[in-house]
Amino acid sequence: MGLMRPEEAPIGQGVLAGPGKRAQAAGVASLLRALRGAVAVDADHKAVLARICDALGSYLDAHSLVALCDEGGALVPVASFGGNGVPRDGGAEAHSTARVVLEADEPLVLPAHHSGYPSDTTLDPDLHALVAPGRSGSVRLVLQIQRAVPPFTQEEAEVASAAASLMASSLEAAERFSCLARQAAGKAVLERENARLQATVAQQSERLHASLGHLGEAFAAGADLNETLQAVVDAAVDVMGASSGVLRLLRDGRLEAMAYRGGPEVKALSQRVFNLGEGVAGTVAATGKPVVVNDASALVDEPHIPEAGVRSLVCVPIMSMAAGRCIGTLAVHNRRSGRGFDEEDEAALTAFAGHAAAAVERAALAAEQRDAAMEIAVLHEVATATTSLDLSEVLAVSASKAMDVAGVDHCCIFLRDIAKPELVCAECRGLADGLCRRLMGMRIPLAAVSDDLWQRLEAGETVCLPNEGLLSPVLQRLASLVNVEGACLVPLLAKNSVIGALYLQNSKGPLALDERQHRVLRSVCRQLGVAIDNARLYEQLNRRVRELSALDRVSKAVSSTLDLRELLDLALAETVDVLRADTGSIMLMRDQGDGLRVEVAYGLPDRLLRRSVSLLGEGIAGWVALHGEPLLVGNVASDPRFRLLVDRPEIRSAMSVPLVAGNTMLGVLNVSSSNPARVFTKGDLNLMTTIAGQLAVAIQNAKHYEEERRVAQVARNALLPRLPLRVPGLDVGEKHVPAADVGGDYYDIMDLGDGRVGIVVSDVSGHGVSAAMHAAMGKNFIRALCHHDPSPGKVLKAANALMAKETPSEVFVSLVYGVLDVESMRFTYANAGHVPPIHVNQSGEARELAGTGMLLGLWPESDYEEVVVSLEPGDVLVCCTDGITEARRGKEQFGYERLKASAVRNRNRSAQEIADRIYRRALAYCGRQVEDDIALLVLKLLT
Repeated sequence: MGLMRPEEAPIGQGVLAGPGKRAQAAGVASLLRALRGAVAVDADHKAVLARICDALGSYLDAHSLVALCDEGGALVPVASFGGNGVPRDGGAEAHSTARVVLEADEPLVLPAHHSGYPSDTTLDPDLHALVAPGRSGSVRLVLQIQRAVPPFTQEEAEVASAAASLMASSLEAAERFSCLARQAAGKAVLERENARLQATVAQQSERLHASLGHLGEAFAAGADLNETLQAVVDAAVDVMGASSGVLRLLRDGRLEAMAYRGGPEVKALSQRVFNLGEGVAGTVAATGKPVVVNDASALVDEPHIPEAGVRSLVCVPIMSMAAGRCIGTLAVHNRRSGRGFDEEDEAALTAFAGHAAAAVERAALAAEQRDAAMEIAVLHEVATATTSLDLSEVLAVSASKAMDVAGVDHCCIFLRDIAKPELVCAECRGLADGLCRRLMGMRIPLAAVSDDLWQRLEAGETVCLPNEGLLSPVLQRLASLVNVEGACLVPLLAKNSVIGALYLQNSKGPLALDERQHRVLRSVCRQLGVAIDNARLYEQLNRRVRELSALDRVSKAVSSTLDLRELLDLALAETVDVLRADTGSIMLMRDQGDGLRVEVAYGLPDRLLRRSVSLLGEGIAGWVALHGEPLLVGNVASDPRFRLLVDRPEIRSAMSVPLVAGNTMLGVLNVSSSNPARVFTKGDLNLMTTIAGQLAVAIQNAKHYEEERRVAQVARNALLPRLPLRVPGLDVGEKHVPAADVGGDYYDIMDLGDGRVGIVVSDVSGHGVSAAMHAAMGKNFIRALCHHDPSPGKVLKAANALMAKETPSEVFVSLVYGVLDVESMRFTYANAGHVPPIHVNQSGEARELAGTGMLLGLWPESDYEEVVVSLEPGDVLVCCTDGITEARRGKEQFGYERLKASAVRNRNRSAQEIADRIYRRALAYCGRQVEDDIALLVLKLLT
C-alpha cells in the first residue's frame, strides 16, 4: 500500500520537535491538563471520549478526528472532532487504513499527495493523515486524524497512541461498569468498581503526564551529554516508581554504563560492561526487544544482579530515531521489598525510551561537536605553541600540553638518539629533581627490532604499563628508576617512523583515559612528533652552522698573525667562547720533549699556573700528549687522570685534545666547565678536535715563521751597508725598504782607497729570506772581487760566473757597480741589466747611464762593458732598484721620467733629502703602499 511508518515521516511541529523547547513544554502541558480534565470532570464514558477528542484535536490543530471502536470486526465511530462529524461507513474501502493499523498495532503517518496514499474513502488525500491504535484489555480503538499542515511527526504519533489507549481504557471501564451494574446487587459494589476503574484511568493519565513531563526535563538537560543521560535515568526511575536504574550506551560493540541512580550496590552493578548478546542488557541491545524479569534470583548467569539487592527489573532498548538501530539500553529495578513489573510497565518504559532517544542522540551529537571543537582548539593551541624551532622550548611546551590533555602530573619525553641506537630522556616534568636528573642523564641502549615495547610503539599503539608480557630491555631499564605502575607510553611519530615516546603517569592512581582523551592525545602526539623532529633538524643545522662559524672565527684568529704568543692568545679565547667553557689552556711541548708547559691560560687560578709544567703521562694533558688521543671526561672527580685537579671540585666536565701537525706532537688544548647545565658532548669533542687541527698547523707555521724571522734577521744584518763615517768631497743619502721583513734589494758602498769609492745597487728576483740569502751571497762576491781588482767590467764578469754556478737557474740578479774617483771626479761603471743610474748636473740636466750587459747568473760567459762619466762639483748620481720605478697607481707605473723629474727638482738639497723626497714622491703616487723591495742610493759631489 506504500504507507510510511512514523520514523519515515518528515519532521515537523510536534510534541518534541518544535521550534523551541518552551513552546513544546507549553503544548504538552496544555494537552495533559485537557486529558486529565476529561477524565476527572465526567464519569460518562461518551463525554470522556468527546472531551479527549476535543483536547487532542485542538492540540494537534486537526482538520478532523474520529475515534473508531472495533466491535466484532466492525469499526464503529464512538467520538469525533471537527470535519463533518462522525463519518459513516462508505463501503468496502471505508476505514481500510484503520483496519490495517489496528491489526499492526502501530501508528501510521500518511503525507498528503503521497503516491502510495490508500484508496480509503474516509480519508482526504489532500490532507496529511495520522492513524493511531489503542488497546485496553479486550477493547481495541483507532484514532483517524487529518490536517492541512504541517505533516505529523513521530512524537505526535506516540501522543495520539497514548490518547487512544486512554480512550480504550475509558471504554473498558464503561463496559465493566455496565457489567457490574447488571450483576451487582448493591449500589456500594457499583460505586467501588467505578472508583477503581476511574483510578486506573487517572493512573494511566498520570503516567502519561509524568512520562512527557520528565522527558521535557531530559531535553532541557540536552546541553551536556552526561547531564542528559542522568536526567533520563532519573526520570525513568521516577516515572516507573522504581528504586534504581542504569542507562548504558553501545560503544564499539560493548555496552558501557553512562549514568545510574541508586546506592553503592547499583554503582557496582553499573561498572560491568556487556558485549552484544551477553546478559539481560546485551540481549535487549542485540534483539531490540524489551525484557521483564520479576525473579532476579533466576538469572543464574548474572548473580551480580540479585547480589545487588534487585528483585525485579525491566530493560528496554533505546532505538536511534535516525538510523533505526539500538544505541543503548535503559533498565529500572525494584528491590526485594518492591513490586514486580508487568506489560503495562514494559510498554510505558518503552514509550519513555522512545522519547528519550531523541534527547540522547542530540546530546551525544552536541557532545561530539564540542569534543571536536575542543580537539581542534587543543591542536591549534599546540601548533601555535610549537612553532618555535628551539628544541628545548618545543620539548617544554610539548610536555605541558600533553599533561593538560591527559590530566596527569608526571610527564617524560624520550627521544631516539640521531647518531646512536640509544633512547634518551630529553624532558622531564612533575618528578623529583634528583630523579629528573638521573632520568635525563640516562642513555638506554635500544635494539629496536627485538624490543617488544618499541615494536608496539612502531605499530602506533599506546602501551599501558606495566605489561608483564613485554620482553623489553628499555622498559626494564626505565622500571629500575621509576614505578611504571599505571603509566602509559604514547608514540611520537614523524615521517612515518617513531622518533620517541611520551611517558605519562598520574600520582593519584592508575591512568584512566577515555576514548576522547586517547584520540586527542594521539593527534597531539603526532603533531608534537613533527614539531620535535623539525626542532631537532633545525638544531642540527644550527649546530653545524655554529660549528662552521666557530671554525671560521678560529681560522681567522689563527691566520691573523704569525706571532706565536699572539696566535695562542687569540686561538684560546675563541675556543673557550665557541665551546661555552669556563676555563682553558694551551700547553706546548718543551724543547727537551719530556713534558708540557702552559703557554697561555684562560680563567685558571694562579696556583695552577705555578704548576705550569706536566710530564708526559702525568694528569689529563700528559695522558693526551702521551697517547695522542682526544679525551672527554664527564665526571672529573672520579677520573684518576685528574689527580692534579682534586682541589677544583667545581669542574663538572672537561676536554683535552692533542695538537698534532703531521707526525709531530706540538702540545695539548684543554677546556673545562663548572656549570652543571653545560656538560660537554661528543659533538663538542669533535668540534674541538677540528679546531685543534687548525691550531696545530697555525702553531707550526708560526714556529717556522719565527725561525724564518731569525734567519731573515741574520740576512738583514748581512745586507745592511757599512757606510764610512766620512768620505771627503762626497755627500751620501740612502733608503732601504724591503716589502717583507727582509728582501733581495740592497745597496753597498765600499772604500777602495786612494779617494775611490765602490758603489753597488742590486735587485735579486723574489722576496723574503731566499732572495735575501742570494742577495747576501752576491754582495759578498762583489766585495771580495772589487778589492782584488776594482775594474767594474772585470768584477761583474767574475761575479756572473760565480752566480751562474752557485745559484738555482730560476734566480737572477740585476746589479750596477761603479767606482767613483772623488779627486778626479770620474765615475766608471758597468750595468748588469739594472735600472740605469741618473746623472743630474748643476744646471738641471738629467741623463740615463744605460746598461752594458746581461743579468747576473743567466749566462756564465757574459761580458760587461765599462762606461766612464765625468762629473762636476754639485752633480748628483741617483741609483735605485725597480721598486721605485715600478710603483703602481692602478695600471700606470711611477716610471723613469717621474724619477728624473724628482731628482732634478731636489738637486740642490742634500743627498739624504733627495733620497727621502724621491721615496715619498713614489709612495704618494702609489697610495702609500709599495709591493716590491726598494733600495735607493744618492751620491752628490760637494763643491
